[in-house]
Amino acid sequence: MKPLLLRAVISVAVLACFAACDVDVFGLQHKKIAKGYTLYADNTEHGFAVFEPRAPGGPGIAQIGWRKPYIVADVRDGQRHWQVFDTSTRSSRFLSDSELRADSRLRDIPIISAEAAWARLSHFTSQW
Repeated sequence: MKPLLLRAVISVAVLACFAACDVDVFGLQHKKIAKGYTLYADNTEHGFAVFEPRAPGGPGIAQIGWRKPYIVADVRDGQRHWQVFDTSTRSSRFLSDSELRADSRLRDIPIISAEAAWARLSHFTSQW
């Protein structure tokens, strides 16, 4: 086989392998929120999720909001509660609706749908 043809066959085979697996080689399923936290978009029933820095996964979400240093996500797990990520301490905690509204640092954070957040965020630029 000629070298050019061999390279083309190998390239097609490699691309077919990447297309067949669930690995996001080019990072197109992640958009930056802040400080290493990302919004992940999945084309399956899982929808959207928040990934913490260097974490392999995260909770599925329906809504999200952010204001430095907090990210607030409506966790979809059958219960009505929020996960609050503190990007300054790299910690998180769960709050009920009433606890979220009672916290003066969190209650005024604008909450939008995960789809709207995906449209607003960038692959390359963080919010802070």
